[in-house]
Amino acid sequence: VKTVISRILKLCFVVITRCFPYFGTILLVPSIIRHFNLQDPVLMKSCGAIHGHQFLIIAILFGGCRFAGRFFNLLLRRFQTGTIMTIYGTVLTISSGAMNFTLDNLTALIICIGVAQIVASSSANEVFLIANDKAFFTTKYIAISSGVTIGASFFMLIITNSISELCNYAAVIKVHTVASVLNIF
Repeated sequence: VKTVISRILKLCFVVITRCFPYFGTILLVPSIIRHFNLQDPVLMKSCGAIHGHQFLIIAILFGGCRFAGRFFNLLLRRFQTGTIMTIYGTVLTISSGAMNFTLDNLTALIICIGVAQIVASSSANEVFLIANDKAFFTTKYIAISSGVTIGASFFMLIITNSISELCNYAAVIKVHTVASVLNIF
């Protein structure tokens, strides 16, 4: 029972640190675009509202990155899960760290967020496989472990979207970086 509890806690930690880059950027990108629209004298008249081509950027960012993440996941299937998760965590940390240095450049921020989305989308399958692995949690505890990790992901979904919408985007990017660093461990 002690090993099952420690495994559930470890998986919840992975789920919580993976949720922020994955779900937290869904509301972060529109707030970044609104911030840059308020800086533009032409777009300032519309109170920073997001315009047509910017919606296309958001759609391509999230839809395209999800597709690319699934593609990379298929390419990396031959490696062990531990190695893949470490690589994902490292790339996520580099992408998040780069966001801190590009706070004044919208294109660079969008590219860094896109890389983070690709990595998070790729690792979502691995986390799902671990959460539903009978050998890892034993048949007796698989329902409890899956329920707790899904509950942790929903809880973190609420927290990350609230932080992304209510806080300044620069502060959210710093929290994003901390979560990415914790993801390596």
